[in-house]
Amino acid sequence: MSGRLIYVRLQRDQRKIDLWLFTTLPSGDEPIEFLVRWYGQRWQAKLNFRYVKTQLKLDALPVGTAAIARKEF
Repeated sequence: MSGRLIYVRLQRDQRKIDLWLFTTLPSGDEPIEFLVRWYGQRWQAKLNFRYVKTQLKLDALPVGTAAIARKEF
């Protein structure tokens, strides 16, 4: 898969966070600041979905095949 790797060092309070992002978007389409913000929003959405799945006890389905998992949903 072709793409580009983006490295950013973020300052959060007193901590520094090294962030590595991989994107398949063509170079120059979006500024790096936009991609970092977009990634942060995506990460929050992912955490929210994980929380909801855990609360609904959907974090793990005790099934052996995809067909049975579809029936469970």
